[in-house]
Order: sequence, then C-alpha cells, then structure tokens
Amino acid sequence: MLDDELKALHDNEFVKGQESVAKEAAVGRFENQQKLTQRAAKVAAETIDTVEQLAADGNPHKKQLADLIKNVVVGGVADLAMGRFEAAEGGEPNEANPFSLRPSGSEPRLSASSNPTKALPNEASQETPTPKRKRGRPPKNPRS
Repeated sequence: MLDDELKALHDNEFVKGQESVAKEAAVGRFENQQKLTQRAAKVAAETIDTVEQLAADGNPHKKQLADLIKNVVVGGVADLAMGRFEAAEGGEPNEANPFSLRPSGSEPRLSASSNPTKALPNEASQETPTPKRKRGRPPKNPRS
C-alpha cells in the first residue's frame, strides 16, 4: 500500500516536472518568435519606405509595383506574427503539409523563392529517342 502511494506521488511529480519543462520551452520559442517578428517589422518598414520613394515620381507602373511590394511585405510580416511560417533557417513548412498552421480557407502567398521554374526539356533527348532495353541478359553478338 505504501509502495502504491509512493509510486502515485512519484508519477504525479514526474508529470509536473515534464509540464514545467514544456512551459519553459514554450516561453523560449515565444521569445524567439517575438524577436524575429520585430526584426521582420523593421525590415518591412524600410522596404515600404524604399518602394514609396520609387513610386514618388508619378509613374503608374512604379506605383502599381510599389503597391504590390507593400502588400506582399505586410502579408509576410502578418504571417510571421501569426506564426504561420518559420524563418528560412528553421525550415519552411511545406504548403501541402496538413499540419501547417495556415488556416484552410486562406490562399497561399507566392514569393520569388517559392516559385520554382520548370526547366525546358533537352532538345537532343527529343530528337533521338532511346530504345527501351529489354530485361535480362543481353543477346550474344553473332560471329561472322
């Protein structure tokens, strides 16, 4: 009976210790996330100032480009602040990942780094198709 009580007490204290460690880790992750968000917000503010200078000359194309860049920058900082993606050093979650934090109704954002371009097929391979090889041992060359 005393062993059961000690075991229950030990198990209870072990669980409390694990919860405490998990809380400390969560606080550390939150602090890192906040520092990263602050850095991103500063860079975003600098970028917005730069694109506003770009659009200041009245060119409608530059204005359109500036508006596009501002929207992308603001959206990126908002995503980071909401914890929707990690920094490149930590690895970006795959858009198709069912466990990502992106709400199911939101549209994915495109960026220059996430827009892979497809390479054109090699022209030499299209002109001379290679015949399929048969399985097994190749035939012997007949001697003349």
